[in-house]
Amino acid sequence: MRLSKGLYTLTQTCTQLACAHARVHAGFTHLQPAMTVRWSHWLMCHAAAFQRDDMRLKDLMPRVATSPLGSGALAGNPFGVDRQFIAQELGMAGGVRPNSMNAIGGVCPNSMDAVCDRDYVLETVFFASTLLMHLSR
Repeated sequence: MRLSKGLYTLTQTCTQLACAHARVHAGFTHLQPAMTVRWSHWLMCHAAAFQRDDMRLKDLMPRVATSPLGSGALAGNPFGVDRQFIAQELGMAGGVRPNSMNAIGGVCPNSMDAVCDRDYVLETVFFASTLLMHLSR
């Protein structure tokens, strides 16, 4: 995943710069000068946030990589579509977990849930907005 690699590179860059530069500058709280802090400490604050973003992305991907294809409009389809094959071709090869009510990757085990689920939208928007907030600091 390119985004995960980018977050890793960004975190590593922050860490390398923090190790190389330990100068002191004014810290700010509520846009007001506060205690002095090391620049390295400020950089590692960002590295920690990017690490959490990467963990959040890795946690998100198996849930949003669930294929609804072949579910039809409500209760499946009569055409004998190989849902596992389609999911595998699309890179969603997790399959249906037999001892679980929900799929983690692969195909969604319930056609009604597959066509009405919007969790993936909410989770993706939450991840993206959190990442962008961290990048904007």
